[in-house]
Amino acid sequence: SVAVEPEPSVGTGIPVVGPRRSRGRVSSVASRARSRRKSSMMPVLLGVIGVAVLIGVIVVAINMAQQSPPPNPNPVNQNPPSVVPAPAPKINTNKATVSPPSTFGTPRAASETTPAPSKLPDAIGLTPPPTESSPTLQFQQAMRLARQALSRRDADAAQTQLVEAELAQSIPEQKSEIERVRALRLYINNFWEAVRSGINKSEVGVEFDFQGDKFALVMRAGEMVTYKFNGAEKQSQIRNLAAPHAIAFASQSMSVDDPFSKIYVAAFVAFDSEGEPVKRLEDAKQLWQKAVSMGHTNKYLAQELGLADSGSGTTIPNVDDSAPLPPVSPAPTTPSVTNPVTPAPQFSPPQPQSQPQRMPVPDARALARARATLRSTHAKDLQAARTSDTRIALSDMLVAKAATEQDADLQFVTWEEARDLAVSAGKPQSLLDIIDQLAQKFNVDGLAEKQTYLARFNAEPDADSSELLKLAEDLYKQAEQEQRYDIAAGFADTASRAARKANDFTAAQTFADEVKRLKALAAEKPATP
Repeated sequence: SVAVEPEPSVGTGIPVVGPRRSRGRVSSVASRARSRRKSSMMPVLLGVIGVAVLIGVIVVAINMAQQSPPPNPNPVNQNPPSVVPAPAPKINTNKATVSPPSTFGTPRAASETTPAPSKLPDAIGLTPPPTESSPTLQFQQAMRLARQALSRRDADAAQTQLVEAELAQSIPEQKSEIERVRALRLYINNFWEAVRSGINKSEVGVEFDFQGDKFALVMRAGEMVTYKFNGAEKQSQIRNLAAPHAIAFASQSMSVDDPFSKIYVAAFVAFDSEGEPVKRLEDAKQLWQKAVSMGHTNKYLAQELGLADSGSGTTIPNVDDSAPLPPVSPAPTTPSVTNPVTPAPQFSPPQPQSQPQRMPVPDARALARARATLRSTHAKDLQAARTSDTRIALSDMLVAKAATEQDADLQFVTWEEARDLAVSAGKPQSLLDIIDQLAQKFNVDGLAEKQTYLARFNAEPDADSSELLKLAEDLYKQAEQEQRYDIAAGFADTASRAARKANDFTAAQTFADEVKRLKALAAEKPATP
């Protein structure tokens, strides 16, 4: 029992009866109860969080199960016919399960479906390189790259790939395909020579019509050409001309009656990447049909276009890349184009010509005696030739004399003296004409002679730099077509120096770049006369 003492009430004096310290005990008990109630909320909160996490895991598992494809009850090998399927692992017949899937680099299990390999685009860099044990793949890849190079207007890259194809070819059909693409490459080169010739023949500022459009040459500097198309000025590298514009300039060196030119244009149209493929193929077929109707056909182009060669008429010879291109026929006074699809560049059909037997160059002793005789006979004339006009006049006189000279030694040195006078007179065209006559009669490398003596004009104060630039430009392309890259580099260097003297620095840089390119080609393939 608890002893209870009376306690006076406040302000009344009446004693209040109650247990001593009972108020403090009650307060302590209430505090402990509240503490227990607060601590009992934490387990509940943790339980709610755990349930939420569990629900989330279940939802994710359900979604993953829905996204995964159902197992294939009838697994089959889905390899394409051209791919040899990998051998399936052995199945343990003592158990109802299949051996576990293999890791990377080993065959798949029989229960796994092998996906068909995706087809890669037929483009450079995406086709895996063939191995040495697969010459057929090497041949196919080289021919594909050769055609792609022709479509990009890169004849050099096409030739490189054709050489690779030759190394890999092993059956007659492959050899025939190489021969066909090589011939078509030559025809495309002939087309571009017609374009250059047409640009050279075009007069600056003079408009000409082509299939309803108006063209006018503004300027040509090396391989860069500036022209107007329906009044709008355009500038482009010759090889990058839009196909219709390239054909338009080729029309300036065309003969409408020349069926061979239609073959050249058809080859260009068929391969060029510009334009819609179906339309290009139809245009090329129409050009081929026009050539056939004129009595000429070409089996290489017919095979490329999927046409049956009629076998009538003549075919275009000269499919050797190292052979020079056929000469360009003179352009008509007023070119007219009747072909509604695409014009035909003017090229004379290459005809076999019998070359007269050339005489050997006289020996040094005979030449020394002949020079002494010539200079003694024309001593006064040579001494009086102090100006450009008198030198070229004497040069012309010696050329006429050489044409009728019966003594071979004297004839040779007479042309030599006329050549040197043309150089000192600053007349490059006269020089080239003299070398042509000399090379026709004697066993002289005319192209090498032209390169050597044309380079001397840059040191002559009376030389016309513009004329020299044009002549050197034409000759460097001729030398490149004959794959005489060292001589071509010499002509390009002459053109670069002439352009610099004429203050045409754009052309000078263009030809300087050509010198580097041609020297690189010469290092890969030594030039032979």
